[in-house]
Amino acid sequence: MLPAVLLAGVLLVRKLRQSEMVLLFIAASLVTVCIISLLQGLSVTKELRLLLVESPIFFFAAIMLTEPLTLPPTQKLKNLYGVIIGILFIPQIISDLSTPLPSWRWSSATSTPTLLAPS
Repeated sequence: MLPAVLLAGVLLVRKLRQSEMVLLFIAASLVTVCIISLLQGLSVTKELRLLLVESPIFFFAAIMLTEPLTLPPTQKLKNLYGVIIGILFIPQIISDLSTPLPSWRWSSATSTPTLLAPS
């Protein structure tokens, strides 16, 4: 699926003339994944492979990021938008799968959700 997404993405980005913003988004994502991987002690090459091959980064960059109705009006703001979204995109992708995530339990006594510690 990756080759089809890359081909369609390149054609769409060229037609919309948003290549600078998309490249800044991908560069910010790559730098952020390297920094977070180093800070967490994870393998940088493994995380980069996960980002480039198994994540929706190219679909997101080509289709969702370049959507004209949500883009800022000037090129300078578009580039800043690409960098900010690139930085914010990464924490959604990286996770240490060896640590169980906390889960929520609905408490009928208090009618509020309660956070359970990982077991």
